[in-house]
Amino acid sequence: RPALRAIGGANQSNPCGRALPVPAELRLPHYVPSGEPVAIEQTMLEYLMSYRYRQLGWCRDKSVRDTGPFIHGISYGAHPAGRIYYSPEIMQWLRNGRRGMPPDGAVIIKEQYPGKPAAAFAGATDEELRPTDWTIMIRRAAASHDGWFWAELYQGMFGDQTSRARYPLAGFGIYCLRCHASAEKAMTFVSLQNIEGYPGTPI
Repeated sequence: RPALRAIGGANQSNPCGRALPVPAELRLPHYVPSGEPVAIEQTMLEYLMSYRYRQLGWCRDKSVRDTGPFIHGISYGAHPAGRIYYSPEIMQWLRNGRRGMPPDGAVIIKEQYPGKPAAAFAGATDEELRPTDWTIMIRRAAASHDGWFWAELYQGMFGDQTSRARYPLAGFGIYCLRCHASAEKAMTFVSLQNIEGYPGTPI
């Protein structure tokens, strides 16, 4: 594999200026099959379970955070507590004031921590934070009206063969849009105030 070069240079206004490009495992092939694109999902899940994305120098959330209220042991968030990593393309879009749309190939990775509120993970190290569940977004504007490939990937997901007609866990235009369609722009709620190195209280 050719050596990856950092995009830009680190400085005070860009805390992730030495972030590496999107790796091959998170790039969509030219043709993405309809339905459940299992081969793509397997490649992505294997990569995520290696945690190598944490070595790319990408910007990430300040901490694990809730996506909604957690009351009497029950999460009412759209997702479990999570921590997000942002590819350089997403960061450039955010730093430019969310003008236009994120470019093709831009990636958002959300680590998910089900069963507990974000407060339970306060102060935890990367070694202690070992998720087995992720959701990801990969930009491809021409592929669908919303322009994103969506996926939920989790350990053991390929062991369940109970239904061959299961609704896809990955693809274009899938159920993620039920909530993401309410975003102010680009079907995503990402914000600099959530991210390490930027001011503000996380949403």
